[in-house]
Amino acid sequence: MKTLRMIMAIPILLMAFGCQKEPQLPIGEAYENMEAVETRQDAEALLAIISDLEAIVQEQVNSGALGGNAQGLLAKLGQARRNALAGKVDVAENILYHAFSNQLFSFYRNGILPLYAYMEMVNTLEQKGFFTDLRDGKEYGWVLLADGKRWMRDNLKYITLTSVVHQEANEEKFGRLYTWEDALSTCPPGWHLPSYDEWYEMALYYSYDENTTEPSAALAYDALVSPEYGTGGHSGFDALLGGWLRANGVYDGFNESGHYWSSTPYGDSEAWYAFFYQQNGEVYPVHVLKSNFMSCRCVED
Repeated sequence: MKTLRMIMAIPILLMAFGCQKEPQLPIGEAYENMEAVETRQDAEALLAIISDLEAIVQEQVNSGALGGNAQGLLAKLGQARRNALAGKVDVAENILYHAFSNQLFSFYRNGILPLYAYMEMVNTLEQKGFFTDLRDGKEYGWVLLADGKRWMRDNLKYITLTSVVHQEANEEKFGRLYTWEDALSTCPPGWHLPSYDEWYEMALYYSYDENTTEPSAALAYDALVSPEYGTGGHSGFDALLGGWLRANGVYDGFNESGHYWSSTPYGDSEAWYAFFYQQNGEVYPVHVLKSNFMSCRCVED
């Protein structure tokens, strides 16, 4: 099998016109030129992915591993290539996402695609978007993470009879806080509260780098927490450190910790949640009384 290239993000060129001796471009033309550079570089990154995938698929065809699905995948790759060459980057990304979002994970799971190459592809194809909760008209961002699932990248804000907000001014950004029982049924239609396993598997993908052989809670924290807290935040998940409300009415942890419910109970009176802790820069699972109030992120069904 051909050695798979590691696809690195290509930085956007910043053009410092004031330092040049040549006549300066008009502002509108300057932005158009910068946008053209960015589009070309995005297309180059996509073309690199397409070439790698073509090599992988063709090798699977030669070995008989892909069966009848192979020709369809090759056709989609050709379609994506034509759009990327034409500068239609969004169209090419959309084709690759729909054709390969599940296939990439299958390649990784079966040992065809190395972990770091898989993550680079997912990150380069990073699919982000928005959807509207039809119950109340609120809009949420979503992001395709390395586990191949779409996760909300905003905290849930749906109002229930028992949900609370620490300060009204913070609701738009930090969302509302829910008891575990409330959280179980509060995600928008087509979405659900992630289980312990879903949280664990998602975080595990971000727990390694080229220098580690064991999972690192610190690496996962750095990838999953919003960059506004000084992290790398390269996953796009943007976890917030909004704190939590204890069942006794004491609010704690604002700008220090993030607390996100899972759907998995722990005994009769407790449940698991994902704990993002700034003091040690780690994320890990913790169980707590179901009557406490915490944030929610949902994952698509």
